Amino acid sequence: LNRLAFGGRFEATLIDRLRAEEMVRASLVADAGDTGIVGHILFSSLAVAVDGWAVRAAALAPLAVTPERQRQGIGSALV
Repeated sequence: LNRLAFGGRFEATLIDRLRAEEMVRASLVADAGDTGIVGHILFSSLAVAVDGWAVRAAALAPLAVTPERQRQGIGSALV
């Protein structure tokens, strides 16, 4: 799905690496029933410091929707 949505492997590789490093906090999909999964969103741990203090944070990336289903509100629903 990510390769289709982005036209390459970068995002799929990023997801694989985040999973391997156990940094994934949430991974959600949009399932269209008969046509299967049409969207995916991933939240991962993010190291952030504010005024020298470590703050727990999450990054949202990537967010993917199959090309034929883009601009139909699927990405917004996942967020």
